[in-house]
Amino acid sequence: KDLDLLTSFAAQSAAAIENARLYHDLKREQDRILDIEEEVRKRLARDLHDGPAQVLVAIILGIEHIDRLPEAEWAQVLVELDELRKLSQRALRQVRTLLFDLRPLVLETQGLVPALESYVDRQQDMAEQAYHLQVSGFSGRLTSQAERSIFGIVQEAVGNAKKHAKAQNVWIGVTVQDGHLMVGVRDDGVGFDVDQLNAEYAQRGSLGMLNMRERAQAIGGALSIRPQRDGGTVVALSVPLAPLRRTDVGE
Repeated sequence: KDLDLLTSFAAQSAAAIENARLYHDLKREQDRILDIEEEVRKRLARDLHDGPAQVLVAIILGIEHIDRLPEAEWAQVLVELDELRKLSQRALRQVRTLLFDLRPLVLETQGLVPALESYVDRQQDMAEQAYHLQVSGFSGRLTSQAERSIFGIVQEAVGNAKKHAKAQNVWIGVTVQDGHLMVGVRDDGVGFDVDQLNAEYAQRGSLGMLNMRERAQAIGGALSIRPQRDGGTVVALSVPLAPLRRTDVGE
């Protein structure tokens, strides 16, 4: 009986320990999700402040300037109005780009390749860098999680190339090799120190590099970030393709 009692106590203790571990893991995952949500809010606030908000301020100042012009300077008014029209179009493009980055509907409805094509077109319109997309040997749809994860990795890698590498060109490649989907983002910039970038991310409370690696791990992939001999950086994702293929159209 004593042995049975001890066995029962041991089983209950093991269950309690396991429950505590599961609770701790759940709490840690909840905290991580909250951190990611906060990072998204911070990034959106920065993008809105540095983009559309600044353009809208310029539009308002332009309108105030026109309001102060005498009626005799109508020709100058027309010039100012034309400039305001261009600024308004620029603000609209920036807002649409932000909306696309937050939720690219084409990714949900058409898949990874059309979403990347649309993404490159938008980046081309908004930035001074030249963007190049090459897709070889891959077509069709992946699981929703895979498409979101891969697209998010490309977004983060392109963002690093724009902000840190001072690149003139950014190349995005998608291909299939030995049963693996290979996705790469390469730039011709000055390159950047991965450890230093991680430290800057940590100092700013940013989760960019960590998010890329976690997205890769979530779909069974491996992510590498390496400098090129002739300058620039390559962010490369390799992931087994077969498990990521969609098995039904309605997913």
